[in-house]
Amino acid sequence: MRPRSTDSGFTLVEVLVAVVILGIAAAGIIPAVRALILSSQDHRGQASADAVLRSYSEAVEEKVRDLFVLCPTLAQVTPTAAEFSASGWSLAIAPVSTSSSPVAADYWIPSTADFRTGTWGNKTACTTAAATKCPTLSPTPPECDGGLMRVRVTVTSTTTNPSRSTPQASTELLVRRGQA
Repeated sequence: MRPRSTDSGFTLVEVLVAVVILGIAAAGIIPAVRALILSSQDHRGQASADAVLRSYSEAVEEKVRDLFVLCPTLAQVTPTAAEFSASGWSLAIAPVSTSSSPVAADYWIPSTADFRTGTWGNKTACTTAAATKCPTLSPTPPECDGGLMRVRVTVTSTTTNPSRSTPQASTELLVRRGQA
């Protein structure tokens, strides 16, 4: 018999078992890391959408604040490209109520002298209420309507990834016209 060698080391079976264990661990970790990266991308896109939405809403409020027009249309309250631009984003303003036409806003129509009670109406209701409030003035001045508009502001990313959701944010915006 030959004497046993004093060389120490791992047997082939021990090495194969270790490799299999590492492979199983990697198979569980790699998809989790991928999911984490994709989730982070989604969150970054949503955070960017929220930031653009906030900036765009402020631009709408600023434009409306300086607007002295009786019951203005959405086109009149939409900031121009010179007033606001966001590369890579689609910007939209729409009425909140579904009964309004796409080019109309929702207007606050006070029912009494107390501004707290009333209903939301379309442009026709706004101009009618303004003419009722100031019947002796012709044409009816902008100060005669309620001055409060409600619009939905939406921003959507124009960069798309078919495997991921498109970042988008939307909010209802109440703006008071003619307030400096």
